[in-house]
Amino acid sequence: MFSFSASSADAEPWKYRLDQFARDFRPQLAAIAWGFHLANPDSTDVLGIDLKPQPHFVTCPRRAVEALNHNVAHQLQEILGILDAHDPAKEVFILVIGEGQIKLLYFESDPLPPDAYAALDEPPLEILMIQLEDELISRFPTDGETETQPTPPKPPKPEEFL
Repeated sequence: MFSFSASSADAEPWKYRLDQFARDFRPQLAAIAWGFHLANPDSTDVLGIDLKPQPHFVTCPRRAVEALNHNVAHQLQEILGILDAHDPAKEVFILVIGEGQIKLLYFESDPLPPDAYAALDEPPLEILMIQLEDELISRFPTDGETETQPTPPKPPKPEEFL
């Protein structure tokens, strides 16, 4: 009656680790996203994270995202639509580049990004970015480093639903 396929954590562990990271650091990501917006509120650039060669925050020009969308037969059209409707005062939008794929971190933030940013007494935004990059580095070891993350949970068995 029920069938379970391999979980996405097994199929694409980098996306699973990224989702875990986003859950663990939602207010900090909201503060960084708002700081990025404040730095140039009229810009169409996108905040991003590049996972290679080691994780770091980047600025992705909108025109580069559009060019990539064109090069991949408009497979990023939905991301561009979300970007067009994105409200930086309420939502976090971060484009993540990793493993030859793009992943979107997009969520409504609580606290709201301006409030998360205002709550930053210490550390300053630049220090927070370095701390988050260090956390990403620990979760996404470079080639040759050992994995430090625990094995993701397996999907429940059908009998566990009863």
